[in-house]
Amino acid sequence: AASLSQVHRARLRDGTEVAVKVQRPGAASTTEADLALLGWIAARLERRRGAALSFRPTAVVAELSEHTRRELDFRKEGKTAEAVRRRFGPDDRVVIPQVYWD
Repeated sequence: AASLSQVHRARLRDGTEVAVKVQRPGAASTTEADLALLGWIAARLERRRGAALSFRPTAVVAELSEHTRRELDFRKEGKTAEAVRRRFGPDDRVVIPQVYWD
């Protein structure tokens, strides 16, 4: 998500070319504030128009919040990438980048 992070090309000391993902400064705190505001608006909307709504705004905001928080946690993203990479194994039709934890 370009609004949450940036990706830059880099080279490790051994010469390996890598992409470095960097979270934008303040992305986590700004995102949490935005999610809290969305949650407040959704709850207020449900209280005032609950019977007229065909969806539950608080449930939508909860799901959005969960997925957005996952995007903010690069460790989870890295673990997922490693798991997918293992599953595809030596299949050269699929390229999953290696995660360099250091």
